[in-house]
Amino acid sequence: MTDTLMAPPEPMPSIAGDSRTHRVVLLDPRDDRRGVMRLFLGQCPSVLVVGDAGNLADAEREIREGFADVVLLEIQMPVPEGLATIGLLREHFPAVHVVVCSFHEDPATKEAATAAGADGYIIKPFNARDLQQFF
Repeated sequence: MTDTLMAPPEPMPSIAGDSRTHRVVLLDPRDDRRGVMRLFLGQCPSVLVVGDAGNLADAEREIREGFADVVLLEIQMPVPEGLATIGLLREHFPAVHVVVCSFHEDPATKEAATAAGADGYIIKPFNARDLQQFF
């Protein structure tokens, strides 16, 4: 049996500089961090949070149901781990931008995330202005 995945409409060529509202899913295993990101993104007029999830399966459902075009991903996911999660998101939702949020400032982690398919990398802690500049 093959699952048919519904891809979000209108793939975006880039995130920054696009005046359309970005439909975002937050993917982080911790509720409190998703809550903070939701609060910050609420101050961004070009962003609509359409879902949040603590694991990949829930995130995939939120992406399909909310027609998300961006996923903000905490790279330290338990199962599957963050780099594998990036790869699976790229495979299942090629038009969706994957932006990693991480406390890791080292270039090796950023390079690994980019090599896995991440479209962006935001270092924590960040504030609402950091996110607004990104979008």
